[in-house]
Amino acid sequence: MRKYILYVLVVIVLAAAGFFYLKNKKSKPNVDNTPINIVESTEDKPHLVGGIYTNPAYGFTLSVPPPLKVSELVEDEGETILIEGEINGVKDFSMQIYISSFDEDVSLTASRINADIPDLKMIEPIEIKTDGVGTVAFFSDETGVRYREIWFVRGFFLYQVLAEAKNDDTTGKIMESWEWMK
Repeated sequence: MRKYILYVLVVIVLAAAGFFYLKNKKSKPNVDNTPINIVESTEDKPHLVGGIYTNPAYGFTLSVPPPLKVSELVEDEGETILIEGEINGVKDFSMQIYISSFDEDVSLTASRINADIPDLKMIEPIEIKTDGVGTVAFFSDETGVRYREIWFVRGFFLYQVLAEAKNDDTTGKIMESWEWMK
């Protein structure tokens, strides 16, 4: 159990580090690690067309309001999908979806997260659904910035969404559009 808790904590730290790295990264060409904007539509690859982002590998779609852009970064332990840009007067909107493998296909609950990661401070946790999948949404404030976090598990993958709480309206609209591909 300790090994599992350690693994989850490492994933959280990596996700937060990736979020801050991508958010603060300057536009310098870096062939090895530069997230690629998804503009082409292909059946087997993630793509953004007409404001709909489709990810066949994980089997979901979601609406991304223009002019937001989607980029991806594949890492050893998981994949980060970054939605960012200027919207509704907010110049630095950024929403990260970190996807990693999970050893169970469970309906996630706040009590389950508390049992697995007792040191995680979830502020105002609520249990909701993401297109029928048990989801926990909560605020966090580990770094002095208030974040909205949304966690759920489907098909042995853990999805961890992170965005600044000040952007809750836009984050909520994007998450409400989440649909699992049939």
